[in-house]
Amino acid sequence: MSKIKFTGIIFWVKEQYENERGEFERAGRAVSNKNNKIIQENITYLKDSYKKSNIVSLSDQAWQKMQNTDSWKTDTFTKILNAFSNNNEKRDIGRILSQFEMERIKCPIAYKRDDNVLVLIAGNTRLMLCRVLGIRPHIVIIDTDW
Repeated sequence: MSKIKFTGIIFWVKEQYENERGEFERAGRAVSNKNNKIIQENITYLKDSYKKSNIVSLSDQAWQKMQNTDSWKTDTFTKILNAFSNNNEKRDIGRILSQFEMERIKCPIAYKRDDNVLVLIAGNTRLMLCRVLGIRPHIVIIDTDW
């Protein structure tokens, strides 16, 4: 099967923190020791750091090593659908794909660990679609000291 190639111009948009709050909370819990005070500190740290972060182009090397996503290995729409059905997740892929048609895409968000490996916070489906469509994704990377 040949790969689909997207040829449009994309405007990458940094999403408002409030619209991704749930993803930041999940990430803050994931790096804690279940101590509520530390969880809240992590969430606040991510929120404050996100507001200072910029949009950057995601390199292939960083994408291949990125944690909390299999998007690099996802090269067909069938694999995208299988990934969600295997995890019993529901995603409105059509809604997300329409962002690509409008050529205005919310940037995936990741934090950078102290070993320089990226961990995805939000935007897995967008990354999968970028891979299938042959698009170089731009993401927001939050530098951390974790």
